[in-house]
Amino acid sequence: MRLVLLYHGEAEGAAGRCIGRTDLPLSAHARRQAGQLADAWPYPPASLLVASRLQRSRAMIEPFARRFGRLPRVEPRLDEMDFGSWEGELWSRLHESRPADVHAWLADWVGHAPAGGECFAEVAERAGRWLAETEADQGGDGLVLVAGHAGPIRALVCLALGLPLQHALRLALGHGRASALRQRHGRYELSYCNASRFEASLSGEDP
Repeated sequence: MRLVLLYHGEAEGAAGRCIGRTDLPLSAHARRQAGQLADAWPYPPASLLVASRLQRSRAMIEPFARRFGRLPRVEPRLDEMDFGSWEGELWSRLHESRPADVHAWLADWVGHAPAGGECFAEVAERAGRWLAETEADQGGDGLVLVAGHAGPIRALVCLALGLPLQHALRLALGHGRASALRQRHGRYELSYCNASRFEASLSGEDP
């Protein structure tokens, strides 16, 4: 299976805030960016398009759905991390009002969850179940495009490559950037990460 992971563009009102399940729309710039990326798609049509339930993810996949004439699958297991009572708060305010809670989370963000939310290990668990089911469904020839969020994308890369979850934040991700993995000889290889365009062919040759 080949897996292209597209981090959604910038969302309106997200700057400086703790945004996970908060359902913000894409900015106008991000919508144009999504259209440009869809126009520049260099591979065969994706066999499966996937978005989360959040509108910034669904808006990112829309131009690809129009190009391929295929409805995206909405997948709750690829929703962004739930930050619970922190949702929508300014990070600066959280550091001031809940310093002990923020420190505890920063010390163990993989296993520690904000109040009422979830930890990164839980994000990885649900993303991993989706990945296993999709592999079984798509087989070796599947080409899957996910327009998603930083947390699940980092989790999927770590799980596919067998990396410890603690290394997830070493994966740089920018809004509107693409990463790709492909299975060869029973294991995943990282074709590229955090690219401003769909760079390499997923068959091993330049597009």
